[in-house]
Amino acid sequence: MSSQLPLVSVIIVNWNTRDLLDDCLTSVEAQLADTPHEAIVVDNASTDGSVDLVQARFPQARLVINAENRGFGCASNQGMEIGRGHLFLLLNSDARLPDKSIGSLCELMQRDPTVGVAGPRLEDATGKLQPSAYRFGSISRLALEELGLYKLLSREHTANLLLGGYWSHDSERATDWIVGACMLVRAEVFRATGGFDRSIFLYGEEEEWCGRIADAGWRIVYSPSARVTHLGHQTTHRFFGETSRIERCLEASDRLLARHSGLAGTVVGPAVRVVGSFLKLAKVSAAR
Repeated sequence: MSSQLPLVSVIIVNWNTRDLLDDCLTSVEAQLADTPHEAIVVDNASTDGSVDLVQARFPQARLVINAENRGFGCASNQGMEIGRGHLFLLLNSDARLPDKSIGSLCELMQRDPTVGVAGPRLEDATGKLQPSAYRFGSISRLALEELGLYKLLSREHTANLLLGGYWSHDSERATDWIVGACMLVRAEVFRATGGFDRSIFLYGEEEEWCGRIADAGWRIVYSPSARVTHLGHQTTHRFFGETSRIERCLEASDRLLARHSGLAGTVVGPAVRVVGSFLKLAKVSAAR
């Protein structure tokens, strides 16, 4: 890295993903070689030799070592607190940069000062799309999805209302929130909003923060001009297990819905999920 102030601080939170972290940091070195940057690894009390790996293989990386697992949001905040870049690239340890296209997101942020957060196209190891641009949760959107009411709408209308897996992710557009596997954030946005909610250990923190960022006047933008390979849930699967991971995602969604919609969100949200589950079970039973 150059001695000049970096344009980008790449912040990677790690917990026991030593080999994946190796691949991630290797890709950052290769694909950002022409971009002034720094790598910051925040290790959440790994026991698999991750810290030794960083110290031996990537001595230029700045290392924060936590004595306990502080979760994704708190650890990301730690990295952003010491980041020297104008932009913060939050990158999961199970993600890697397949090419230099992440530079297009940096150009987007430099070109348009209204953009506070930008996200790339996420793909799995085979190149298959992983949805990464979403709408904020609401009772009406929950009902559309869980009760199957979106089937009454045109595909285009459904895609615009829900985004996520209902949208092709083939064009640049403003969105409500971006998946935290890869988020490019302005340093000034972090300073103005305080970063992720420290009370959220895992799941829901990106949506919550993007809500405050939007309230502060910045736009959140998705752009397919940049590609990032994301292996997906490698850390969380090890920590929680697949079933618990899904349950925690739903819990996070309900928690945010209650925060924004008050009593209606607390009561109606879970009720809609229950009704939706019964409808899905009835459909499966009828198909048999």
